[in-house]
Amino acid sequence: MSLCCSSGGRQKQQELDEDFRQCLVLYNYAAKHELNSRRREAFIWYLRANSELELLKVKALLVCTREFKENLEKLMSTLKQRLPTCMGHCMDEVVDVLERLRQICKDGDSPSYEMRLFDVVTEFDRVMFLGRFSESECNSLLHKGEVEEYTDDEGDEVLQVGQNVLDDIAHQRIPVKKRRRPHRPRCQTKAFKDLMSAEQTWDSLKYLVHTEPLEVKWLDIVGYEDLKQNLQTKLADFVQRNREERHLGISGTRQKTLSVLLYGPVGTGKTQLAMAVAKEASECVFIQCKPSDLLAKYRGESPKSINLLFKMASDLGPSIIFMDECESLLARRSSEEVDGRSDITSQFLQNLSAFRNVSFLGATNLPWLIDRGYIRRFSVKYLVGLPTESQRAVMLKQIFGELFTVITDEEFQDLAKLTDKLSGSDIATAFDCLKSELVEEGNKARHFRYCPFRRNKVVPCSEEDADESVTKLRRRDIEPFVLRDRATTFEDIKKLLKGRKWATVDEKDLKLLKEYESATDKV
Repeated sequence: MSLCCSSGGRQKQQELDEDFRQCLVLYNYAAKHELNSRRREAFIWYLRANSELELLKVKALLVCTREFKENLEKLMSTLKQRLPTCMGHCMDEVVDVLERLRQICKDGDSPSYEMRLFDVVTEFDRVMFLGRFSESECNSLLHKGEVEEYTDDEGDEVLQVGQNVLDDIAHQRIPVKKRRRPHRPRCQTKAFKDLMSAEQTWDSLKYLVHTEPLEVKWLDIVGYEDLKQNLQTKLADFVQRNREERHLGISGTRQKTLSVLLYGPVGTGKTQLAMAVAKEASECVFIQCKPSDLLAKYRGESPKSINLLFKMASDLGPSIIFMDECESLLARRSSEEVDGRSDITSQFLQNLSAFRNVSFLGATNLPWLIDRGYIRRFSVKYLVGLPTESQRAVMLKQIFGELFTVITDEEFQDLAKLTDKLSGSDIATAFDCLKSELVEEGNKARHFRYCPFRRNKVVPCSEEDADESVTKLRRRDIEPFVLRDRATTFEDIKKLLKGRKWATVDEKDLKLLKEYESATDKV
């Protein structure tokens, strides 16, 4: 009997030694990240090592040697010294990232559109690090107390944004760089509101005009840096020049509409790019329409709607008309075409060259179906292809970062390798599926525990990890504001991406797009 007990004790001690070596590996891995100045990832690994050590300490209560206990206490004390220091550095890094992104958004003279993987502030960062600040510190950090004024546009009164100026800054003699005051978004000007409220010939198309400021920014779109720079130069700056000429009373001799075509696979963000261009060119009016908004049942109504659309854009101009899936309206002409369709084509082609303060932006997945007459009038054509592996890694962190995740940048790089041929829309669909699974898991959960890193919220867990203080609680007895979804891990997303076929882009379409791009370059 004693031999059996002794053998069991030795086996238990070997298991504890193996667990301790695993904790030591986690600690060394975290220390390596910290030495390489990757402190946020180091903090995550320190947390993992700390949780493993806490479990190991409970297991070692019955069977452990004095030497093992001393090593365990020594490692735990060292870890407790590193955790607050590393967390402080992490908070500084998150603050620097927020400041950098805010500066990019505010810097109108030389906008930077680069988005890097470690520049994305996730929900984990906000809860773990920014949650450590007091409420006043968070307000001063996230809402910088600078007075930002819009220029007096078209007789409007000057509005001030951000009145919460810190009092102590006023007493400091720090030279502040004078920033150019941005123009008010045109949809907020008095002239625009007067035109929209007055009776017009194009009242039936007013619903196509965006009357609220757009929220999509360049930073919200990951990747496509060259394309965003070109759109900024070609279209946003073109609208700015039109506005300045209009205010100076200069009438252009060339009455030409700038037309841009975005083509590429489905779900690559062509609509988001169009909204970001209109957001950047805040002096313009954004009009979003579909071919079905212009097509009518009776002959003569469709050309009339097209005329009213461009007249409305000219009256409200400078304007950007965005048409998604434009190939259905701009389709190729044929000898068998009915007269009504021919009237639509000729009327649209005439309007594309009739107004200087109107820009047309079309998006399509099938550019080879568009008529050559329209292709000639498009000044520039841009391919919006599938994201690269590095861009998909940033997308994964940006999208799944809305959840409470404990995933490092290296793991996001590994996940990006599993998302080949996926578009941004496919990744967003996978995120919605995972979010639904987490909610369903929480509804079916029978065991819960407190999460100290989420301000003591209750999260679902397995029966082995359940907290004794909440094991007897039923799902309906827990207050909704207390219950949260559990932390999303690397294995969750890996299993999700491997278990289903998320790709919606066909190989044939990609081949046709490449052939069309090469043919366009030759022309």
